[in-house]
Amino acid sequence: MPVSEQTRILMSIESCRYLSVCQGCHFEKMAYSEQLEIKKNHLAELFQNHQLQPPPIAIRSLGENYLRQRFDFTIHNGRMGLYSADREIIDIESCQQVASELQKAFSDFRSIPFPIKKGSVRLRVGPSGLRGVWLDFANTDIKNLLDEKNTLERLWKLGFHIEIGQKGKVPIPGTESYKLSAPQPHVWFKTQDIPLKSLILNFTQPSWNTADALTEIILKWVSTLGTQLTVAEFGSGIGQFTLPLLASGHNVDSFESHILATELLRLNATDSQLDKNLTIYCDDYHKKPLPSDLFYDVAVVNPPRSGLLQFSDQLIRVKTKNVIYISCFPESLIEDLEKLLASGYQIKEIQIVDQFPQTKHYETCVLLERIDF
Repeated sequence: MPVSEQTRILMSIESCRYLSVCQGCHFEKMAYSEQLEIKKNHLAELFQNHQLQPPPIAIRSLGENYLRQRFDFTIHNGRMGLYSADREIIDIESCQQVASELQKAFSDFRSIPFPIKKGSVRLRVGPSGLRGVWLDFANTDIKNLLDEKNTLERLWKLGFHIEIGQKGKVPIPGTESYKLSAPQPHVWFKTQDIPLKSLILNFTQPSWNTADALTEIILKWVSTLGTQLTVAEFGSGIGQFTLPLLASGHNVDSFESHILATELLRLNATDSQLDKNLTIYCDDYHKKPLPSDLFYDVAVVNPPRSGLLQFSDQLIRVKTKNVIYISCFPESLIEDLEKLLASGYQIKEIQIVDQFPQTKHYETCVLLERIDF
């Protein structure tokens, strides 16, 4: 029986008791097939509203529940969970969006009372089953945790690797209290079965299964353009798309603004013996112009929710023949596509990946070709 059908049956037997109040999911008692149609129609309407004519929009799903290997939530006055519509924290014991191994980690985490008023938490379970928690608390609460010791010791006994604060420092035993030491990358993610080291706090997609769907689309499109291509990747992060492109024999120039991400990208490429054809540039390329002598067969862009902003002008200036645009926010995607289409590009393919089932969010992949090249 397909996984999605199993999930549908499970949900019909045991519906989420938080669905009517929790803001984590957006579709209450709606068939999953209808949710997918809503997402396709939403994207099509955005194109129509901007007088753009897209090719047929395909959509890919990896299932309707139990996908996430990363869970972000809030602790507030003893409650652990997500926000309601009136900005109150709902105390959640389980979530149908998280994978089973992450649910077990969350249940164990909930068994520990935290001596804080409010703070943010990220839980991860890596590909090997490694557990991790990032505690993003106020400085006074961090100091209390280090002095109090018991909470951290209970986390360790439950198998959690711990990171604390905005820099992801690691607590270690001291004479009278715990001290914070340098961050330690571990394998918290993977891409096409290539391990990716990062900190727990680093950005990744919520699931390596849905992330692989995005990567497979990119690799398929790039393969139709040729072999041993020269690829520019903007927003490489820790290497989710970079390493599979290198493993496929392409040359990749990575343009990334975050220093830690470039360090982890280099580490992951070296560990996987894929660093030979990789060049990394670290700067703010929204403000700094690209070198004028660069030429690329294809650019892979994966911007934040704000979109490319001024960087779309850079893409247009260097006249990259093909662009693959990965977007988590269709409104900014449409604005960027308007500029690219007006500058000589045309859309060849569009595919949605339903990376966020049960929500209104989705990931969009667009292949563009410059027709006046």
